[in-house]
Amino acid sequence: MNLGDKYTDNDLVMMALERSRANKVGPAERWIAVMDTFGFNSGFAVELCRLYNLDPFEIMPGRTCK
Repeated sequence: MNLGDKYTDNDLVMMALERSRANKVGPAERWIAVMDTFGFNSGFAVELCRLYNLDPFEIMPGRTCK
């Protein structure tokens, strides 16, 4: 099965944005998680969040230390 048969490119980007986690342990704003996940600078990470109607300043769970 090809991913393109089930998901659009926008679907895949949205899933990656929603599942992003910051590299640091503990909570962080979404833009930081997006920046860490995609390797973008802060301004581009904020704009990418806004493009997909996500709050870049929403607090997201971070990594956990086990």
